Amino acid sequence: MYYTKQKIAFTAGIPRYKTYYTGQILNFTKVITNIGGGLNISDGVFYCPEPGMYYFFVNIMPNIGTAYVSIFKNRHRITYVFTGSVDNDWNVGSNAVIIATG
Repeated sequence: MYYTKQKIAFTAGIPRYKTYYTGQILNFTKVITNIGGGLNISDGVFYCPEPGMYYFFVNIMPNIGTAYVSIFKNRHRITYVFTGSVDNDWNVGSNAVIIATG
């Protein structure tokens, strides 16, 4: 079991109406919280500050076309979320995963 005295959490988002490309890391430009400093704002990657169990939740909402977002651990895809929209409809896709480190 993992115990930590340090609180670690982040909440972040990306701009609306921006185009991203396959293989691109989504760099969060709107950071609401970054407790513990694990989210590196310059490269968009979360680095676990200490071993533990981490819960990740992703929510995407494209208004045109499709969106496919993956969560990786050490360059290995753990899970993904996919959704698409037609005629400017807003569809939502969500997924969550718990990842153990250390």
